[in-house]
Amino acid sequence: MADPVTIDTAGHWLSPDAAASYAQMRAAGLPAGGVTSAGRTAAEQAELHAKDPGVATTVDKSPHVKGQALDVSTSSSAQTWLLANGAKYGWTRPLANEPWHWLFGGTASSGGVTQTVGNVVSNAR
Repeated sequence: MADPVTIDTAGHWLSPDAAASYAQMRAAGLPAGGVTSAGRTAAEQAELHAKDPGVATTVDKSPHVKGQALDVSTSSSAQTWLLANGAKYGWTRPLANEPWHWLFGGTASSGGVTQTVGNVVSNAR
């Protein structure tokens, strides 16, 4: 992975392509705050998986380790904004049982139908 990019004052980071999309969303009105987690080291992911394997996946399957995922407080204005606008920038909620989890450039499940959402950063308006 290319060098991670810090996205906020809390030190959260993403991969360069996900961070570019995040910056576009911020410029388009995504409220600051609300992010509870973003990129994670392999060690951090392994620790989370060991504590709660029912919620945190293994290192090799986690988009957080690749800097391609955000966790956002479901009661935040950022979550509300993402629900309305995130898909325009390539962000989806891939897991119905994890409403806080947002994936960049991945696959979303909607009503039992899986749809692929590509990297649309260059097409975002």
